Amino acid sequence: MNAGADLVAQARLVLFDFDGPICSVFAGYPAVRAVTAILRALEAAGFVLRPEWLNLEDPHELLREVAAQLPEAVELVEDALTRSEVHAVDSAQITAGVTVLIDQVTDMGQQWAVVSNNSAESIARFCVRKDFARTPSLTVGRPRGEPHRMKPNPFLLRHALEILRTPARDAVFIGDSVSDIQAGKAVGIPTIGYANKPAKPKLLEAALADVVITSMDDLLSEGD
Repeated sequence: MNAGADLVAQARLVLFDFDGPICSVFAGYPAVRAVTAILRALEAAGFVLRPEWLNLEDPHELLREVAAQLPEAVELVEDALTRSEVHAVDSAQITAGVTVLIDQVTDMGQQWAVVSNNSAESIARFCVRKDFARTPSLTVGRPRGEPHRMKPNPFLLRHALEILRTPARDAVFIGDSVSDIQAGKAVGIPTIGYANKPAKPKLLEAALADVVITSMDDLLSEGD
């Protein structure tokens, strides 16, 4: 086995980020549409949009910006973002190889869980799709109204470990962003960086991911 497969095989608990390692959330519903939906909701509620918000393409970044500059609108933004995410997961593209990996983890008696900056509602909806149909031991989604606790803040990972009563050393976290690796490092969880875009290997290596992979197949034990 390679180093990534070894980390997975040795873990009692395999933690997955959602958008990237499990699916591409906005594959069929572009993220910029979620940004537009949030901006329209803010305007409809009578809030004045800040000029810098109009050029954002990441709805999570917009949520952070609103929380910092217009905290009274956070609940409204949360609602609009969650609606967009729930809609988006219906056309999300499942990451190649992830269902085989999850089945291997389950067959080995390990637990798997999702820890994500996406809403728990959208993750739950995705997991019951007929072409996925797998249920994690736990889903820890974005803390409603508390975007400062999203990764890279280690809060979500710590919460998952506490609920599942698993020491950090007995878990592994698979994420596709620098913020994922930073959160994992802060908790002391071994981290696997999933480089699903050409620029990501160097970024994830620089963030000190324990292992960097380009395919979920890299995490399968020999014979799977």
